[in-house]
Parts: sequence; structure tokens; C-alpha cells
Amino acid sequence: MKNKLVILAIINTLTVFTITAAQAPMPQPQLIVTWQVQNYQPADYKGKNLPTFSSPVIAAIELINNDKLVNLAPAQIIWSQNNDVLVVGAGLKRIAFNANDLIGNRLLLKAEINFPEKTQENGIIIPKELQGQSFSGAAIIPVVEPKAVIAASHVFNQEIKTGAYNFKAMPFFFNIKGLSELLFTWSVNEQQETVGQNPDVLNLEITSENPNPVTLNLTAAISNINNIIEAAKDEIRFILTP
Repeated sequence: MKNKLVILAIINTLTVFTITAAQAPMPQPQLIVTWQVQNYQPADYKGKNLPTFSSPVIAAIELINNDKLVNLAPAQIIWSQNNDVLVVGAGLKRIAFNANDLIGNRLLLKAEINFPEKTQENGIIIPKELQGQSFSGAAIIPVVEPKAVIAASHVFNQEIKTGAYNFKAMPFFFNIKGLSELLFTWSVNEQQETVGQNPDVLNLEITSENPNPVTLNLTAAISNINNIIEAAKDEIRFILTP
């Protein structure tokens, strides 16, 4: 009798585990939205490009179901920017658009997928759990100003001596394809400096006959030749010591 009770207890335990496993919820399909901005950045920049006003953007989506990518060809896909529809189409996984939002705002990019209530569409089988279902995903994209950064060949402590120095103006997030589309203007204490064949580089010879410390303000201004409103500048202040 005792042995029977032990066997029954084991069977009941196994039964409970079996029921629990059968009732475990299935993972929900996951819609992933990705984006990439097609504007300019230095070659060694490791961060993510951010759009300025009207920057070209490429966006894409993937739907993951049961750890597998879903064929979205049968689904109607609706893309929108700030709740304004951009484009609608069957299987439209990838689109190109312009970031039409003001600098300082956050652009809302959304994608909605609608599967037909069919077992298949154009020969493509639609999983039963996706038939007639809708899924949506979104990405928030900050819209920023273009930026200019002065890089120096030396590490400065705000104090420098007379001598030859090299500086480089680095543009970020301009809506251009190459540096030839930019105008670089260098100045020291509001006096414009002459540059060579590479206008983004300033070779500066610093001299002084003043026995006292002198403040130097080095400025690099960058603007888009094709859109003068798109501009940025950076400034470094030095103390020239005798």
C-alpha cells in the first residue's frame, strides 16, 4: 500500500509538470524597426549618424516569429512619419524618405503590418497564428544640428607657446556626399586665415612680440555650399604664453 502511494505521488507530480508545460504561453511575434541616415560623417566616426532637417533616411523592418524571420511579401505594410503616411505597399520592408522635422524635435517613425485572413498569398504560406493579424513597431529618431569639431595635432592645456600647429575641422551630419560641397572658414581673433589645397586643415604659425600672455580664439566655420542655412562652427580658446 505504501509503495502504491509513492507511485501515485510520482504520477501526480509528472502530470502537474506536463499540464504546466502545455499551458506555457507562446512567444509573441516581434517587429523590429531599424534606420540609417545617409549624411556625412568623418571616416573614423564610430557612432550612429543622426539626421538634420531633410536628411535622407533608409528604414527597414523584420518580423520574428518563433525565432525565425517571417516572409512579409503577403502583408500590407504602412509606413508613417509623425503619424503622416509615407507609403503603403505589399511586402514593403525597406523604404527611403527624408527627415522632415525641425531640429531639436524627435521624429516618430512607425511601421504597421497587416496579414490577410488567408492560408497563403501568391503561393506563400502564411502561418496560422499570423493570419488576419496586425503588428506595429516604431523608432524615435532625434533631429539634430550639423556639428563642427576642431581636432588638433597636439594635446593642449589651454596654454601654448609660439610655433607651428596643425588643426583640422571635422564636419558631422551635413547633407552632403563629400567635403568639396562644404565651405571652410578659419579665423584667429576674428581675423580670417588663409588655407591651402585642403580647406578643412589649417597650418598655423603662431608668433608674438608681446611679453605678456595673449588670448587666442581659433574658430572654424563650416557651411553647405548648396544650402547656406546648414552651417556649424567650433571654437578653441588658447592662452599664448611668452
